[in-house]
Amino acid sequence: MEQIEVVAESTGEPTGMVLPRHEVIAGGHWCQSTNIFVLNSDGHVLCHKRSMKKDRFPGMWFTHVGGHVVHGETFWQSAHKEFCEETGTFLHDSQLLFWRKSKHSMMRMWIHEFVTVVNKKVEDFTPQEGEVDEFRWYAPEEIFEQSRRNAKIWKAGTHNFMVEYYCLRAVIALASSQGMFASKKPLHVWNLHPIAL
Repeated sequence: MEQIEVVAESTGEPTGMVLPRHEVIAGGHWCQSTNIFVLNSDGHVLCHKRSMKKDRFPGMWFTHVGGHVVHGETFWQSAHKEFCEETGTFLHDSQLLFWRKSKHSMMRMWIHEFVTVVNKKVEDFTPQEGEVDEFRWYAPEEIFEQSRRNAKIWKAGTHNFMVEYYCLRAVIALASSQGMFASKKPLHVWNLHPIAL
């Protein structure tokens, strides 16, 4: 049974209290989580449909993978573990880039958010049984339109997907200029035309 560290609402710092995951959620306690956004060199975002077996947001489409940080884990360990478990894909440390820490009041979470660039066909990812039903690559325009039309089945981004998407592109562009995300295929993610909102 996963043990989750309860954190302070104002700072995200651990309080010393550790509870089983279901008690953290049921009690509305603040906790820590990781989100990993996956883009390819064309600027598409790897989205996934959550399993209908999930207790929260079953069957909804998300633009990122991730999960609770369990007691004793670092954010990096959590991000690597969640990405590997949910996609069946291993990442080297150099492929995963931390880009921000954010507070999500509705979810009662302090979230460390990461981004990576992976050039794989969607069928090369292995959905984790009980967690993920399927993966699809979506262009940002498609995600914006889908989430606007089908808000009940889409959870795009953490706060504001379109703002986040351009921030992710900027982070990837900077990291790529420093030699990260080495790929045989040129990265065009920062050359895409702005999206009309």
